[in-house]
Amino acid sequence: MQALQHICICCEQEYTTASGLNYHARTCKATRKRVGSALHNLRDVWRAKRRRLNPVGSDPVPHEGHSLLSQVEQMVVTMDETAAASTEGASTVAETRTPGTDPPKQVGQDPDLQPIVDVNPGRRARPPRIPKLPMRFRDFIPQSTFPLSIPQTVQSLPAIPELAVESEVPNLEPVGPSLHAAPNATLPRAFTSPRNVFGLSRTYHGTQVPSHDPEESITLKSLDDTPMPNDRLEGLALASSPSPYFPYPNKNSFALGKWFWDPGMQKSQRSFKKLINIVSSDDFAPKDIQNTRWGAIDRILGQNDFDDGSDQHEWEDEDAGWKKTPITLDIPFHKRMKTKRAQQHLAGSIYHRSIVAVIKEKLANVQDNKGFHYEPYELSWTPKPGSESQRVYGESYTSPAFISAHRQLQESPPEPGCNLPRCVVGLMIWSDATHLTNFGSSKLWPSYVFFSNESKYDRCKPSLNLANHIAYFESLPDSFKDFASEHVGGKGPNKVFLAHCNREMYHAQWKIILDDEFLDAYEHGIVIKCLDGLLRRFYPRILTYSADYPEKVLLASIRNRGSRPCPRCRILKVDLKNMGMARDMLARRRLARIDDASRRSKVDRARHFIYEKNFGVNSKVVEGLLKDDSFVPVSMLVVDILHDWEI
Repeated sequence: MQALQHICICCEQEYTTASGLNYHARTCKATRKRVGSALHNLRDVWRAKRRRLNPVGSDPVPHEGHSLLSQVEQMVVTMDETAAASTEGASTVAETRTPGTDPPKQVGQDPDLQPIVDVNPGRRARPPRIPKLPMRFRDFIPQSTFPLSIPQTVQSLPAIPELAVESEVPNLEPVGPSLHAAPNATLPRAFTSPRNVFGLSRTYHGTQVPSHDPEESITLKSLDDTPMPNDRLEGLALASSPSPYFPYPNKNSFALGKWFWDPGMQKSQRSFKKLINIVSSDDFAPKDIQNTRWGAIDRILGQNDFDDGSDQHEWEDEDAGWKKTPITLDIPFHKRMKTKRAQQHLAGSIYHRSIVAVIKEKLANVQDNKGFHYEPYELSWTPKPGSESQRVYGESYTSPAFISAHRQLQESPPEPGCNLPRCVVGLMIWSDATHLTNFGSSKLWPSYVFFSNESKYDRCKPSLNLANHIAYFESLPDSFKDFASEHVGGKGPNKVFLAHCNREMYHAQWKIILDDEFLDAYEHGIVIKCLDGLLRRFYPRILTYSADYPEKVLLASIRNRGSRPCPRCRILKVDLKNMGMARDMLARRRLARIDDASRRSKVDRARHFIYEKNFGVNSKVVEGLLKDDSFVPVSMLVVDILHDWEI
């Protein structure tokens, strides 16, 4: 095997060991001459670069080549005096080869071996590449749409289809609503905001730019669903008792009470070991529990917030807005019963609040006012400027129903002598009967209202307390059967008769809730001074009513599981098998239930036969009028103007 030889590529001298080559590199004149020539060329290039960046008479502009140029000049000056500067260059040209191979080419013979000189040494080096996640994994902080302080588009909207805009829309002045400007002085227009980073924009329909933008106060913390502590309640608890273990007087009493109540009444060996750990702890002192009043503590733990020791609870207090109103029903006894005419009966009482008072309380709440939208808007997504926009549906105040109610209000004649801005208060009502115990008949039937002017992300936070209780419905009491049996005679009232009385009971309570004050506000509005100092006229509108099927049947005044069981359309029960098909969607639109004059006429005639001529609720003459459409002889909430909201 041939031995390796070490050759200097500058002078082609051969050495048998690497140490000999390294010693030669320190004194090799050819190597030092080549390295020095390369440094001279590099210095000239950098000097020319500096003269180009700093002309004569101008202030010098610092750049990265300054410090490096001074180093090169120092190397050129000390090239002949220091061997360390040439050692690094010589070590870079050394190589090994076996005997018999061709010697390496000189630098001047091969252009690939020429020294590399940067022609632009003053430029900045390329920054390191920062890896980016794929688009599907990137997350962005939510951003609200831009406000209308600088509107992007103003477009006229015809108030009535047969009217047209004859003149161009004047330039928009971004000011708040004026109390002296009549809302119908000009036709409604559309104000469109600029696109945000996600391509979303808002379009308002009205005569002026909205002065109140709740989304200006939205922060990332506002979108967080982490429950926040109720500082007000915690402050009250601490102020009422100096002990942090209230109602227990100390830590040891609290530990024993927690041991007793946490696992339940049934104890086990594991629970017994926990008790031993408590009493054998170093912090346990028998004197801490010696005088503890366990019975009084249990009574405090079992109390409700409204248990103040008096006969009148908070929800019956007039200051809290709750009222107790008796429910009177007209009970129809037909001519074949013992009593042959209708009789009035006091069926109970309903606890309820005024919806108008709830609206006033809502608009006067400083915290709730921040997220209350006075005007609805259309939310649109435009992928790129100039592309076609698409509607985005997510909030109730961006829904077509809310926008339609707002536009109808703006296009309707204002109140005589009133030029205040008019706003829609969207009501979303819920009700659901629930049992309170696993055994027994105790139940509660609450009804509460949300405002669709508020975001759904706020409504779903229990800590914000945005649900407003308005009533607690009552069912027919057990004593009603005794009353009916006295007038019916024989075997007593049948199921059809009791079902009719239950419907009458439910709608009689809604007649109490939707009182004259609410109907007046529905038609003429409520003038309220808002927290921004402006007077506005608010019109309540019931947009949705959420309930289960038995309550929807009561609301829609149809038969429970009748031949046409749907509360929204008149599809036959035998056609329910087509649900989800195209023919089913067409039938829903074609057979939609409408509270029109025909339905009201049939119901009025049926009630005339029942209450005036003393026919039975399920008599042939009544069934002939109502059975085909699954109607029942009950007026739908009695109020004609409320027939078009969605259930």
